[in-house]
Amino acid sequence: MAMSEKSKVYVDAVACDGTAAIRIEHESGLRELGYARGAVDGAPVPPGMSLVHLAANEDADGGREVLARYDSKPAKVTSNAYRKGWDAVFGRESIN
Repeated sequence: MAMSEKSKVYVDAVACDGTAAIRIEHESGLRELGYARGAVDGAPVPPGMSLVHLAANEDADGGREVLARYDSKPAKVTSNAYRKGWDAVFGRESIN
């Protein structure tokens, strides 16, 4: 199930490499187990993973609110062959 901004995340344990075992409680009552690790600046989000922004402070029950969620999507990469085909169909337009 996808994590929504109404979900809560509980950190249960943290390994020496910084990976954390987490519990996710959804607004619907569904509970899931997962893992989390810190994002690396400039690194892509792996397929099937989500980048979430959690509240800095824990609630009284130890949970953190999900403030924002971003899903990984395939990179939009074009090859030279794609660009040549585009130029052949639509013409070349310079952007300056």
